[in-house]
Amino acid sequence: MNDVLQGLAPNLEGTIKGSIIAKADKIDIIAASDFILEKEKEGLLTADQVKRLGRILNHYSFYR
Repeated sequence: MNDVLQGLAPNLEGTIKGSIIAKADKIDIIAASDFILEKEKEGLLTADQVKRLGRILNHYSFYR
């Protein structure tokens, strides 16, 4: 995830990474995906970053 978010301002990188991890852990993967898409609409993430973050979420998630 660090490689994907590289290039953002350091304070944004930490905030976005922490929010994605917290939402994926506490709520669900869908909430984390929605958060990522929201950040893309705000212009903070590129389409490539969104695609790569989605792959990371899917790779490290499991269904209960």
